Amino acid sequence: MIETLKAPIQRHWPRLKLRSILLLTFLAVAALPGFGALFLRVYENTLVRQTEAELVAQGAAMAAVAAVD
Repeated sequence: MIETLKAPIQRHWPRLKLRSILLLTFLAVAALPGFGALFLRVYENTLVRQTEAELVAQGAAMAAVAAVD
């Protein structure tokens, strides 16, 4: 079964040289810090928004408790 799938792939797949494989690998590794920084930026913004929302909720709860007394 695997051989029947591999035959058309091998027929159409370009034979990549080692230089091409290494170039693609190096480019992917070089792009990782950029993707990591972008991910961390988005994650940090999400955390800040959640923290702000929780602080507002806590402030409202404290104001309600203070208003009752």
